[in-house]
Amino acid sequence: MVTGSNGCTSTATAEVEQDTDVPGAQAAGGTITCSNECVMLTGTGNGSFAWSGPSNFNSTEQNPTVCAPGTYTLVVTGSNGCTSTATAEVEQDTDVPGAQAAGGTITCSNECVMLTGTGNGSFAWSGPSNFNSTEQNPTVCAPGTYTLVVTGSNGCTSTATAEVEQDTDVPAPRPLAGPSPAATSA
Repeated sequence: MVTGSNGCTSTATAEVEQDTDVPGAQAAGGTITCSNECVMLTGTGNGSFAWSGPSNFNSTEQNPTVCAPGTYTLVVTGSNGCTSTATAEVEQDTDVPGAQAAGGTITCSNECVMLTGTGNGSFAWSGPSNFNSTEQNPTVCAPGTYTLVVTGSNGCTSTATAEVEQDTDVPAPRPLAGPSPAATSA
């Protein structure tokens, strides 16, 4: 209330409101793999964005792209100055599928051999005479070096080789048994 010099009074009211709504930060990461070396962080909230993370990472983008595993922190600042924080995990799956390969020997009685491949993923063989196969254990009939590439579900690969040898030597003929040369000279 205000009183003037003439004794008159005047009254006014002021309303003070409170705006403490937080901007509701949410964050999501992803998984780095051999076929996807970077991932996009996803941030949501009402306000401006500030990300921080491994290797001194900082960004004011809402959805920045990162290439290092670890924990990323998002702070969203609303127009009222209130903040909200969320974290996002970026994991790394770069395990190789562990390719192993074995060959064999081609002989006169065994003209083809089965290559043996092991590993965690899909198989791709290549070898002599433009040989290609996606079977785990293909049969081959040509000697040489065969290469196996195993590709895991994460896009990582590993390589192994298998040797197929050839042993088709014909045995040397034996001399026929007959009289000795000394027996015929008498």
